[in-house]
Amino acid sequence: MRPTAEPRARAGARRPRAKGAAPGGRRTATTPGGSATSSRGLTPSTSAGASAGKAASSAAKGVGKASKAAGAAQILADKDTSIGDKAHQATAAAAEAAASAAATPLVGALVGKAVGSKGGKRLLTTLLVLALIAVFALPAIAGIAMFALTAEMNEDTATLTTEGACGAQVVGVGATGLSAEQSENARTIIEATLGRGLDLRDAVIAIMTAMTESSLRNVNYGDLAGPDSRGLFQQRDPWGPLTVRMDPAGATGLFLDSLTNPSLRVYRTTTLVNATATSRYDVDPWLVAQSVQRSAFADGSNYRSNYEKAAAIVTEMTGTTVEATGSSTCGDAGYGAPGGGSDGVVGGGAWGGHTNGRIPGTELCVIPWAGVQALRCDATDALVQLNAAYTAKFGRPIAITDSYRSYEDQVRLKATKGFLAAKPGTSNHGWGLALDLGGGINNSGSAQHLWMAANAPRFGWVNPNWARPGGSKLEPWHWEFVGTSATT
Repeated sequence: MRPTAEPRARAGARRPRAKGAAPGGRRTATTPGGSATSSRGLTPSTSAGASAGKAASSAAKGVGKASKAAGAAQILADKDTSIGDKAHQATAAAAEAAASAAATPLVGALVGKAVGSKGGKRLLTTLLVLALIAVFALPAIAGIAMFALTAEMNEDTATLTTEGACGAQVVGVGATGLSAEQSENARTIIEATLGRGLDLRDAVIAIMTAMTESSLRNVNYGDLAGPDSRGLFQQRDPWGPLTVRMDPAGATGLFLDSLTNPSLRVYRTTTLVNATATSRYDVDPWLVAQSVQRSAFADGSNYRSNYEKAAAIVTEMTGTTVEATGSSTCGDAGYGAPGGGSDGVVGGGAWGGHTNGRIPGTELCVIPWAGVQALRCDATDALVQLNAAYTAKFGRPIAITDSYRSYEDQVRLKATKGFLAAKPGTSNHGWGLALDLGGGINNSGSAQHLWMAANAPRFGWVNPNWARPGGSKLEPWHWEFVGTSATT
């Protein structure tokens, strides 16, 4: 704050002249060199100091503004920063600039005092030059920053629009534009969705929502509307613990819990989103997202702008075309229904009057590209069809490490693998209805595993619920045939 002047005496009043006071009423003293100083200890040579202080203050303000504008320009030009993040960071930069500007008058006052000292004029000249630079550079920097932001917004808008209107089939467009962090978060969302046996269209809804809320980044801050919002889906405190909301898999789980809640209603209506197992697919996906998130956009138009790109991301990351209407090629969520075998899968259990691990070789069919590996014949037939699609995608056949196991093999494996092996006589391997796979399928999150999770159910093959992340025993390599009921 600028120092205030001493209060003026009333008109016509005269101050008594003190001893040693100079004419005009100011108290003076004599220095060893014979020059006079004021009661504040400033020499007359610093009479320009106050003006210098003002100029220095203005210069410091200009330099501060230029520095903050340059910082804002860097934020806006950063390609790895989302538009939403830029808005938050730009706001913070503006606040910092304001605080800096408020502090500069004090700096100016100090400089004003220093100008009268040796080298002070040189300092004043430097500050004035910087002030001129700030005055002329600031508009240019601001213009460049706005141009960068506008260009990126236009670029993002262009990539969000794929050929065909909403409702058309979307084929892998735009997913390659994701950063490493965004790709990993998208992969986590897809895995969590498939891990629940849900349709790929649910993964599209989830990714569309996360793109809108956080640009698929796990942000640890909120905004004015929701200062406690956190994570991929910007979930507020009532959603759950902060540690869960800041964990991409945990946050996705919270979102899917709400998405599949039987009580969820279409926003501002009494219509149930999940009146049936598939009724939410009859509602516009962006309105489903709005029903979960309850944003300021009642029609879900904020989510709609990211719908096509979300569908393209899911298509590219799973190798499965996701249709905007109708069913996707994701497997039926009903596998694992009651009436299955020991692992809870349809088609498991005894068949043909045989016992587990005691099935004659004549009742099994060899897998053509896997040597001595064999399965029940309908399972082999389905696997051949699945392998044709897999080979077309990856250029090599499905790698098989184990299939049918005799009872003796089950005993041996239980002794060597312990918990990882089923109790002898209970494994679906012993019914010729299970496989252990390699070649990348054995790694959760790999392109091969994601493709299998999205496509294998069409051919009757699944990675059962217990073997998935969050299940009782993680075995991404273990797949079981559930395509038909057991023969008798």
